[in-house]
Amino acid sequence: ITVAGPISQYDWGIVNNSSNCTYLDMSRTYGMTYVPSYNFSNNTTLTTVSLPSSIERIEYYAFHNCSNLSSISIYAATPPTIGYRAFEGIGDSIVYVPADALALYQEAEGWKDFTILPLAKEVSSLEVNLPDGTDPSIYKDMYIELLNTKSGQKLRYVITNRTTYTFNSLINRTSYNLYLKNAQGDVLGEIDGIDIVDHDVSITFESLKVPLDLTLKVLTPAGEDVTSQTTITWMDAKDTYLTRGNTLTGQMEGAYAKFHITLPQTLGMQYLLPKDSVYEVLAENDISITLKAIPQTAIGGKVTDVKTGLPLSGATVAISQMLNGLYSKSFTTKTDNKGEWSLQVYEAKTDITASMTDYVSKTQSFETLVAEVPAFELKDINGTTISLNLTYTNTDGETQNYYSDYANVAYTVFNETMQKQVTEMNVQYPQIVLTEQLAEGTQLTATVNEKDIASVTLPIVQLGGITATFKQTDNNSIVGILYDSNNRLIKKYDYSGNSLTSASCQMVNTRW
Repeated sequence: ITVAGPISQYDWGIVNNSSNCTYLDMSRTYGMTYVPSYNFSNNTTLTTVSLPSSIERIEYYAFHNCSNLSSISIYAATPPTIGYRAFEGIGDSIVYVPADALALYQEAEGWKDFTILPLAKEVSSLEVNLPDGTDPSIYKDMYIELLNTKSGQKLRYVITNRTTYTFNSLINRTSYNLYLKNAQGDVLGEIDGIDIVDHDVSITFESLKVPLDLTLKVLTPAGEDVTSQTTITWMDAKDTYLTRGNTLTGQMEGAYAKFHITLPQTLGMQYLLPKDSVYEVLAENDISITLKAIPQTAIGGKVTDVKTGLPLSGATVAISQMLNGLYSKSFTTKTDNKGEWSLQVYEAKTDITASMTDYVSKTQSFETLVAEVPAFELKDINGTTISLNLTYTNTDGETQNYYSDYANVAYTVFNETMQKQVTEMNVQYPQIVLTEQLAEGTQLTATVNEKDIASVTLPIVQLGGITATFKQTDNNSIVGILYDSNNRLIKKYDYSGNSLTSASCQMVNTRW
């Protein structure tokens, strides 16, 4: 009985329904990676069986007590694993395997106990040649695919620097189709109806399509080539990753490729991130993208005293912007004697904070900027003042009497006397002003004195650092980028060789 095509585990049982079957050939099937347990157990009629190349394991008791089984042909290049008592009681059987895999079977656990011989009479080889004069480097990393037209089995060779490739141990009396394909599965060459009868065959592609390369340049509005500073990722039309770099090779004319451009901080704080683009491959391809400057706009406003309505001269206006959703940019200015201020900033998500000594600072946030910012009306401060001193100890135990990143410290004040948290306060480093009055002698971290002042020293300790390494990459410029839990950029680090060390972080919730 010869079975061909796709099968399930139930198709193996055909031999048990044919009591006179001595030879079962399953070598032309596909869809199963194992021989089911107990399938041939106690079958004393079967003498010869052929198993397909897809088999990866022989389940327990599969051939148990097949006392007349004398010949087993297996087309799998890798020896299948053998389950418990799978071949117990079968007597002296000869196992035939692909010639290329002979040594593997002779050393594999379970198989080495059999007599192992190469498949010879049942198989032949197919030699495939690229056309005369072909430079194989043009097709490097593409592949030659051999398709069994009856079973659907596929065999592949990745193209290197050779022009000849040989498929061994092909089952006789079988027909194949041959293709040369790129990474996206596009066909560059095809030969159909190759019949392997009972002898080796040699065949040559008559012609092959020539793959095309895409090269992308990134330019500034002034025409400066900044491609080397960017990261370019290529995908196919279905968003499947292809490669990284400014060149995409091995494409077919008429195919579509998508590219995504990432800008480093130096460029990302000047230019808009280009949108992902889909490009149709042409006979000649030279793609350039010109960056567009982030639009700027003039904004201004006024800072006044909320009680008197009078302008506040010398108030600080701090503007924080998130450019391209990744990079933070800050601007500061002072109000004039009319309490007015103005700045030239980018059109981006913006936080504007107005502050002044002895006043509670106030912040306004904008998704879209307006030219005239609503006036800041600041309330004067009357309350207890906490004088701050921050010390910093790193992971090496070194302590300094200041902390440079004081703007990223969050504070909670607890009134131990009243056993409740203080909620009304204003941080203007190096002071915290509590806008609620506290009685003399109130216990915080320190004691409020008769001048309504408390002095506090807060020791900040580095929680840890980061060491990062990589094994290999096709990217020539490797950096490490640290983000906080809100996906905001903290810092960028350069690798030394293939490692990055002492990348310190103070916060627990970070993303690397």
